[in-house]
Amino acid sequence: MFFCFAFLPLVFSYTTLQANRFLQYHPDGSNSSMVGSSRSIIDHQIGSFDAKPNSNHAVFVSLDSADLSSVIAHINATSPIIFLVGKNPLNTTELENFLLSSNHKAPIYFAYDTESVPTTFTHVKTAGSTSNSAIKKTKLQNVVGILNSSRSFDHEKIAVITAPLDSFSTVPSAKIGANNNGLSLAAFLETMHLVSKFPLTNNWVFVFALTDGHFCHFEGLEKAINSLSHDHVAKIKFAISLESVASPNIQGMFSMKLKRGSAFAKFMECLIDAFKTAGIGFNYEVSEEPRTQSVFAKHKIQSVALLSDNMDETSRITDFVPDVERANAVAWAVSEALLRMMYDADNTAVMVDRKTVETSYWASIVSSFTRVPQFRDSSVAHIMSQWMERFMPVTVDEWSTTKCPSPFSGAQASLILYNPTPVSASIVLFVAAFVYGAVVFVILAGVDNLKRRFF
Repeated sequence: MFFCFAFLPLVFSYTTLQANRFLQYHPDGSNSSMVGSSRSIIDHQIGSFDAKPNSNHAVFVSLDSADLSSVIAHINATSPIIFLVGKNPLNTTELENFLLSSNHKAPIYFAYDTESVPTTFTHVKTAGSTSNSAIKKTKLQNVVGILNSSRSFDHEKIAVITAPLDSFSTVPSAKIGANNNGLSLAAFLETMHLVSKFPLTNNWVFVFALTDGHFCHFEGLEKAINSLSHDHVAKIKFAISLESVASPNIQGMFSMKLKRGSAFAKFMECLIDAFKTAGIGFNYEVSEEPRTQSVFAKHKIQSVALLSDNMDETSRITDFVPDVERANAVAWAVSEALLRMMYDADNTAVMVDRKTVETSYWASIVSSFTRVPQFRDSSVAHIMSQWMERFMPVTVDEWSTTKCPSPFSGAQASLILYNPTPVSASIVLFVAAFVYGAVVFVILAGVDNLKRRFF
């Protein structure tokens, strides 16, 4: 039996690593088109990334050393590829643009917690993945807080401050999006905190709306506006949307031309000065781009959408280290502009001490969970609402929609690295097990009893 046990390491030797699958989805929510990686199952021999692509081989490669032309060659050969992400932020835009350019038959995975794989294993296969089918119905959530100078706002002026709760990611189950558009979320929450420290005057109401479905035709923002009465919508003097603020320069998109002497014109004058003080470049123009300002334009509301100058809102593969200093600067500038506007102060006034602005908590929290709504835990919105309730009354609105893109449910898997059991070892183990069973049977039955029964 000792000889039998010598073969056990061949049978039970394996290791497991967790991986996130590249996006597979229908962009328009129908079955008419498919983008991303359409295959999720791996059961292949492990090959070399530097060798000639082979559909029978799965390859591992460090993301920071992955040559795009070689990646394309392996994927075009339908060779499964597993990227070892590592801990360093990288520019993966070119890679992601290629991966999103069409439907790929090669399984594509990203391993975030593994920097290298043991070379002692020869095969890899997926395990633990759920059924892979299109998610047609998506649960969305809005979190709305109201900072009011009185019990009602029937006679007041309303300013709306919004940010997207959700994100879009090419690796939808990964915990990424710290900067795009996580900084917007962190700056939004800190702005609300800072402004709540000041008494509201001049009949102002600030509505802080954390809206979902940003990548579902702005459904959450539409729902938040439509939840207000017609009279209240008419009292909205302006809106500002923090969409994505990670780049050195911010692009402002107006829903319409500024009206001279309006509260919005005063706010923008203060915001431009605050951005300059904070060292943030700012360009602006009236735009019909399909961003949040276009939603407010339909309701004839003056607004500005703040976006990164490259208009990039995708949560990138290695976007997991937040730029806290940037979030602090944006939160201070927006808070300062709102307060100067409300108090009708000039730009020599300083309302908020910049040293008191602190977004590090939320900036780190944002990248600790996925915000793609089909894979986001519904408790996330409620956790944020509990924090917001410390400063103002808050409501959480939840509903389901079929207007979102339809990602496929198989977004995560365990990858098992193993060595197949040799045929000879299987035969030896089978024979050994048979002999062992026979010996145990004889011992238990007794030799004398067997002789009387069979001889």
